[in-house]
Order: sequence, then C-alpha cells, then structure tokens
Amino acid sequence: MTATTFWTLVFGAGAVPAGAYALLILVASQGRPSAALLPTALFSALGALLPVYWLSSRARARKNRMLAALPDSLDLLTICLEAGLSLDGAFHQVAEKQSGPLVEELRRMLREIGLGKIRRQALLDLADRTEIDDVRTLVNAIIQAEQMGTSLAPVLRAQGQRLRVRRRQRAEQEARRAPVKMVFPLVFCLMPSLFIIILGPLIISLVDFLAGQ
Repeated sequence: MTATTFWTLVFGAGAVPAGAYALLILVASQGRPSAALLPTALFSALGALLPVYWLSSRARARKNRMLAALPDSLDLLTICLEAGLSLDGAFHQVAEKQSGPLVEELRRMLREIGLGKIRRQALLDLADRTEIDDVRTLVNAIIQAEQMGTSLAPVLRAQGQRLRVRRRQRAEQEARRAPVKMVFPLVFCLMPSLFIIILGPLIISLVDFLAGQ
C-alpha cells in the first residue's frame, strides 16, 4: 500500500460515514444544519482513525513476527559462517531458506548491496527500516566485528544467546500483564451480564410488588 492510497483510505473512511450520518441528521432534524455539526465531526474523526489504527496494528504484528524469527535466522546465519561462507553468502542462504517479514527485509538489503550500496550502509538502513532495537544491536555488532577484524561467528552466536534470553523475558512480561489485560473485558463485558442475571429477578419481583400496592 502506497502513502497516497493510505491517505485516500483515511479520507474516505472519515468522509463517507460522516456524510451519510449528516444526511440522516439533516433529514431527522428537518433541515437544521447546526444539529448535524457535532455528530458529523465525531463520526468523521472516528472514521478517519480506523485506518490509522489498522495500519499501526499491522505494523506491530509485523514487528512481532520479525522479533520472533530473529533468533532462528541468526542461528542459521552463524552456522553458514562456521561452514566457511562469507557474510553475504550466509545472508543469501538465510534469504533462500526462510520466509517472513524479516527475510523480506534481508532480501531487500541484498538487492541494495547487489546494486552497489556499501554493505555497512545497507545494514544500517535495514536497522532503520525495522525499528527493532535487537536488529540495531546485531547490526552494530556485525559492523564493529568487521572493523576490528574479528571472527563473526562467535559474535553472532553470543548475540543469538542474548536474543533468546530477551525473548524469554518478553514472554514472562506478557504473562505478568495478562491479568491486567483481563480487567477490561471482565468489568465491562462479564460483570454487567452477571448483574443482570443476579439482580434481574429481584428487580422484576420488586416491580411486581410495587405494582400490586
């Protein structure tokens, strides 16, 4: 999706429901425009926010998929380096053997290198596009190892172990947040139903009692 398409979608999502609602309000209010101003503005704002929310949720899901795939991709990269491949050759193997949004970014990086971009800059651009701290840390480690002339395989293996620790910590954090996330559906979805079930017969009995007085 291009930027033009997205902003067209935002405009349409805001204008179409707002226009339809304004027409209904004008008909119901017998042609008084002032009665439709505030509801129309609210509907327009809500409609315009829907594509933004959808896009941000897609971006978060894509980033989470890249985070989940990063340790396995790094392991394969390390194995290829230990087998004697160059760094570019190892990246090509990862791009061929795996799939997903992280691999798509790796393929784009390899295309840029093939078109003449310096590998260091292509790696930095990869980190900028993903906006993931772990990817940026990995890129910086690769660049530093190349500048110092050290072997990449031990560096990447250490990075892979660190990423697995980080992934386990994130899973533990999500598990601790789960009870907090359950409060909203519990309070606003389940509790009203329970109140209706428990208090409904009492209210009906009270109404019947008062009606009989």
